[in-house]
Amino acid sequence: MRLHELATYTKKADQNVIAVGKIILIKIIEFIKAHPNLAIGAALGAAVGLLVNSIPFLGSILAPLATTLGITIGAIAGHRLDKGKEVNQGIFAIAQDIIKIAREFFQLLIDVFNPVFRHVIIA
Repeated sequence: MRLHELATYTKKADQNVIAVGKIILIKIIEFIKAHPNLAIGAALGAAVGLLVNSIPFLGSILAPLATTLGITIGAIAGHRLDKGKEVNQGIFAIAQDIIKIAREFFQLLIDVFNPVFRHVIIA
Protein backbone atom coordinates (compact mmCIF):
# COMPACT_ATOMS: atom_id res chain seq x y z
CA MET A 1 0.00 0.00 0.00
CA ARG A 2 2.77 2.46 0.86
CA LEU A 3 4.53 1.76 -2.43
CA HIS A 4 1.30 2.54 -4.28
CA GLU A 5 0.90 5.75 -2.28
CA LEU A 6 4.45 6.77 -3.19
CA ALA A 7 3.98 5.90 -6.87
CA THR A 8 0.81 7.98 -7.14
CA TYR A 9 2.08 10.96 -5.11
CA THR A 10 2.00 14.16 -7.14
CA LYS A 11 2.53 17.81 -6.39
CA LYS A 12 1.10 20.79 -8.24
CA ALA A 13 3.48 23.60 -9.09
CA ASP A 14 1.72 26.50 -10.81
CA GLN A 15 0.09 24.89 -13.89
CA ASN A 16 2.21 21.71 -13.84
CA VAL A 17 1.55 18.48 -11.99
CA ILE A 18 4.79 16.73 -11.01
CA ALA A 19 4.80 12.97 -10.40
CA VAL A 20 7.23 13.20 -7.48
CA GLY A 21 6.61 9.64 -6.32
CA LYS A 22 7.28 8.13 -9.74
CA ILE A 23 10.53 10.08 -10.07
CA ILE A 24 11.70 8.79 -6.69
CA LEU A 25 10.75 5.19 -7.49
CA ILE A 26 12.42 5.27 -10.90
CA LYS A 27 15.68 6.60 -9.43
CA ILE A 28 15.65 4.01 -6.63
CA ILE A 29 15.06 1.21 -9.14
CA GLU A 30 17.90 2.52 -11.33
CA PHE A 31 20.20 2.61 -8.29
CA ILE A 32 19.32 -0.96 -7.30
CA LYS A 33 19.85 -2.18 -10.87
CA ALA A 34 23.27 -0.53 -10.92
CA HIS A 35 24.24 -1.85 -7.45
CA PRO A 36 22.29 -5.08 -6.85
CA ASN A 37 24.69 -6.67 -4.36
CA LEU A 38 24.96 -3.48 -2.33
CA ALA A 39 21.17 -3.35 -2.03
CA ILE A 40 20.98 -7.04 -1.07
CA GLY A 41 23.75 -6.63 1.50
CA ALA A 42 22.03 -3.65 3.10
CA ALA A 43 18.70 -5.50 3.14
CA LEU A 44 20.33 -8.52 4.79
CA GLY A 45 21.89 -6.23 7.39
CA ALA A 46 18.47 -4.74 8.14
CA ALA A 47 17.06 -8.26 8.46
CA VAL A 48 19.78 -9.11 11.01
CA GLY A 49 18.71 -6.07 13.01
CA LEU A 50 15.09 -7.22 12.95
CA LEU A 51 16.09 -10.69 14.07
CA VAL A 52 18.16 -9.33 16.94
CA ASN A 53 15.24 -7.13 17.96
CA SER A 54 13.10 -10.25 18.43
CA ILE A 55 15.39 -11.56 21.21
CA PRO A 56 13.59 -11.19 24.54
CA PHE A 57 14.89 -8.58 27.00
CA LEU A 58 18.20 -7.72 25.27
CA GLY A 59 16.89 -7.44 21.72
CA SER A 60 15.63 -3.89 22.01
CA ILE A 61 18.98 -2.82 23.44
CA LEU A 62 21.16 -4.62 20.89
CA ALA A 63 18.98 -4.03 17.81
CA PRO A 64 20.20 -0.48 16.94
CA LEU A 65 23.83 -1.59 17.05
CA ALA A 66 23.16 -4.82 15.16
CA THR A 67 21.15 -2.99 12.50
CA THR A 68 23.81 -0.32 12.01
CA LEU A 69 26.66 -2.82 11.82
CA GLY A 70 24.65 -5.24 9.69
CA ILE A 71 23.66 -2.64 7.11
CA THR A 72 27.16 -1.14 6.99
CA ILE A 73 28.96 -4.46 6.67
CA GLY A 74 26.36 -5.79 4.22
CA ALA A 75 26.58 -2.69 2.05
CA ILE A 76 30.39 -2.79 1.99
CA ALA A 77 30.43 -6.49 1.14
CA GLY A 78 27.82 -5.97 -1.56
CA HIS A 79 29.70 -3.01 -3.00
CA ARG A 80 32.87 -5.10 -3.18
CA LEU A 81 30.96 -7.85 -4.99
CA ASP A 82 29.54 -5.28 -7.42
CA LYS A 83 33.10 -4.12 -8.12
CA GLY A 84 34.24 -7.71 -8.55
CA LYS A 85 36.44 -7.77 -5.45
CA GLU A 86 35.87 -10.43 -2.82
CA VAL A 87 39.22 -10.16 -1.03
CA ASN A 88 39.70 -7.86 1.97
CA GLN A 89 42.56 -5.45 1.30
CA GLY A 90 42.87 -3.71 4.65
CA ILE A 91 41.29 -0.85 6.50
CA PHE A 92 42.10 1.74 3.80
CA ALA A 93 40.26 -0.27 1.16
CA ILE A 94 37.24 -0.51 3.45
CA ALA A 95 37.34 3.24 4.12
CA GLN A 96 37.54 3.91 0.39
CA ASP A 97 34.55 1.64 -0.18
CA ILE A 98 32.58 3.52 2.47
CA ILE A 99 33.38 6.80 0.75
CA LYS A 100 32.35 5.40 -2.64
CA ILE A 101 29.09 4.03 -1.20
CA ALA A 102 28.30 7.40 0.38
CA ARG A 103 29.12 9.18 -2.89
CA GLU A 104 26.82 6.86 -4.84
CA PHE A 105 24.05 7.29 -2.27
CA PHE A 106 24.26 11.07 -2.41
CA GLN A 107 24.35 10.91 -6.19
CA LEU A 108 21.09 8.95 -5.96
CA LEU A 109 19.61 11.74 -3.83
CA ILE A 110 20.78 14.33 -6.35
CA ASP A 111 19.26 12.30 -9.19
CA VAL A 112 15.97 12.13 -7.30
CA PHE A 113 15.75 15.78 -6.28
CA ASN A 114 17.07 17.46 -9.44
CA PRO A 115 14.05 16.67 -11.65
CA VAL A 116 11.63 17.56 -8.84
CA PHE A 117 13.21 20.92 -8.01
CA ARG A 118 13.82 21.74 -11.67
CA HIS A 119 10.04 21.64 -12.22
CA VAL A 120 9.25 23.49 -9.02
CA ILE A 121 11.70 26.33 -9.71
CA ILE A 122 10.65 26.73 -13.36
CA ALA A 123 6.96 26.71 -12.54
